[in-house]
Amino acid sequence: MYPCPSCQEPTISFLHKWLSWREAPARCSKCGHGCAIAIVDAGGIVVVCAIAVTLFGFAAVAVHSPLPFISGIALAVAFYLSRQHKAQLVAVSDAEAKAAKRSFWAMVLLSLFPAFFS
Repeated sequence: MYPCPSCQEPTISFLHKWLSWREAPARCSKCGHGCAIAIVDAGGIVVVCAIAVTLFGFAAVAVHSPLPFISGIALAVAFYLSRQHKAQLVAVSDAEAKAAKRSFWAMVLLSLFPAFFS
């Protein structure tokens, strides 16, 4: 269990921490405040894992064996889970979560916009 950044009580489970983001923060069962892993930490972890899997994929093609790719995926998953475990939770207010949801859906709609002209 991880401590809530608002009340410092250990009420956030790893699953809730892992699935939390600014648009859908994990809720503390004691104080009810939302919290999530900071975008800088979460985004950086994903980028490093994607680069590692890509590089191990190139190595697998170079040696004509799936072993480097499989070991690269295992290492990337282990790194991802360890970094998620170590990442700090930050408090997310209801207003921030609402604004983040609005921005998320605006970006989804904007990304679909070019499809209307093809």
